[in-house]
Amino acid sequence: MTNNTKDNSKDKTMDNTLEHSLDDTSDDTLDNTLDDTTRLPVPGDTWSWRQIHGGDGDRRRNLPFLCLPWEEYGVTATFSSRVGGCGTDPYAELNLGLHVGDDPEVVLENRHRFLTASSCSPQHCVAGEQIHGVEIADVDDSCGGAGMLDLASVLPGYDALTTRTGVGLMAFFADCVPLYFFDPKTRRVALAHAGWRGSAAGMARSMVAFLSARGCRPSDLLAAIGPCVGSCCYEVDASTVAVFKERLPGSITGDKQFFHRRDRGKYALDLQEINRLELLSAGLTQSHISCASLCTCCNSDWFFSYRKNPRTGRMAAFIRQVL
Repeated sequence: MTNNTKDNSKDKTMDNTLEHSLDDTSDDTLDNTLDDTTRLPVPGDTWSWRQIHGGDGDRRRNLPFLCLPWEEYGVTATFSSRVGGCGTDPYAELNLGLHVGDDPEVVLENRHRFLTASSCSPQHCVAGEQIHGVEIADVDDSCGGAGMLDLASVLPGYDALTTRTGVGLMAFFADCVPLYFFDPKTRRVALAHAGWRGSAAGMARSMVAFLSARGCRPSDLLAAIGPCVGSCCYEVDASTVAVFKERLPGSITGDKQFFHRRDRGKYALDLQEINRLELLSAGLTQSHISCASLCTCCNSDWFFSYRKNPRTGRMAAFIRQVL
């Protein structure tokens, strides 16, 4: 992959990096049975919770995470919660973002824990810069490690990644929309970050077009929308709604299914529904789209939410295929 020449000097370079292998986690075990399941928010469609149990018996080290049922295709697709890490407030516990002011060594330990739960390592994973755009990078194994141990190595200018290799893809969220893609026929996976700007600019549609140009048929694609801020908590003004009306296809804006009026000239905006409608308009079938239907702001005990508290951590979305 050829990166652009965007200056990344504003990013902090880590003085000390923490690198782990999967070999030192043999005392952690995967368990499909969760502790205290009555407290977990219930996801929609085919999403489900799993948990890594700490081998030392300390329940505070238990790490619950969401996953998609794509293992039958040899694909791991997961989404972290904020629980099960070693961070402290306001980043408690499992902050995975290096760019939010948290202790870098804590973040790297948390990344190690989550990647272990996702059967990967930092050396075999890659992350983009995430600038609320719609640029997509086609990556391969040579990109492994980019953005994993420091910010200086992140792939600059990209909000979405795709690959046909076994490298893992990771992106970071605290209310924005995680978009997952997999084509069982071409064996291509993809991951996208879509905030309100990316959603308005058509990130979902852009990814489908990008994948189509690489041999994927929209009708073959499986897609998923992870936890994000819901219309219950996401209130915007009329100018933001106008941006969506201007940029999205008429087949979507004509139905007006993605917003409704509230008091004081405000509107409730449904980012999950916008992206679901975008995927349908791009040619995906409804049965191939899985929506987590979990509001990160409502469920702030389990997820970081920028809307709830601007000084907060980040969850991670992850996807990787085993070749």
